[in-house]
Amino acid sequence: MKIWESRKNFSVLRSTLIERICRRQPHFKHEDVQLVVRLLLDHISLELAQGGRIEIRRFGVFETRIRRARSGRNPKTGISVSVPSRRIPRFRPSPALLRRHSRVRTSNHVEAALGNL
Repeated sequence: MKIWESRKNFSVLRSTLIERICRRQPHFKHEDVQLVVRLLLDHISLELAQGGRIEIRRFGVFETRIRRARSGRNPKTGISVSVPSRRIPRFRPSPALLRRHSRVRTSNHVEAALGNL
């Protein structure tokens, strides 16, 4: 079994991301890296909450989509209920990221998929 196959649900925690950046860029203080990561993620969240769109070239696009209203079913009672429309966040990877990801999977370099952080 290849490494990437055993980590299908692998996710990077915010703290892990900060630690990897600090190891790779030792001239940055840990507190500064922590602040930048927090501000970046907060800005993305705020922009999406306001219905905005964030495009990071060669990485992807964060945007919200409207999920239309529909009828659903209460799983406990089986009664039909109305589910209102709502906004959901969406990430669409760029073609460059998709190409890089497919190269990484075929060459089996997990660290490259994580941007060598």
